[in-house]
Amino acid sequence: MCCKSLSGKMKITAIMWNSYVRMLLPASQKLGFELTAYSTSTLEDDPDKLDEVLVSCEQSDVILLYHTANFFWEELEQRLEYIKGKVPIVCLGHDPSHWVFSTVDHRIVANCYNYITYNGEDNLVNLLRYIGKEVVGLNLVAEPPAQVPRG
Repeated sequence: MCCKSLSGKMKITAIMWNSYVRMLLPASQKLGFELTAYSTSTLEDDPDKLDEVLVSCEQSDVILLYHTANFFWEELEQRLEYIKGKVPIVCLGHDPSHWVFSTVDHRIVANCYNYITYNGEDNLVNLLRYIGKEVVGLNLVAEPPAQVPRG
């Protein structure tokens, strides 16, 4: 079994903008992945949740972050340092300087950012497939990021 979850499903902990969390949840359900997601606004409003986040991160196969300007990031990064060698981290954000917190190849991070930037249900499903394939080593096929046509 490649995954930490007792069900054998890939387990992901994500910290992202609420709009991404709302779209990642159905994407993970579609794939049968186990996603525990926290919005940046939730952690901004309730910093005591960081302990809960760290437990989830330790139990995950991969950690997906979208770094923002919220004040909790400095503390979160410090507390995630000890997990870095145990659980792969994909750290995205509008500012590419935040990507250096990632523990995976920079090309993987850049590709993940493209999935997020293009947005849309298919891109987020393929983002999770891509992470499963490239980071966790699952036998999955992920379509490349594709621009979503504007209606």
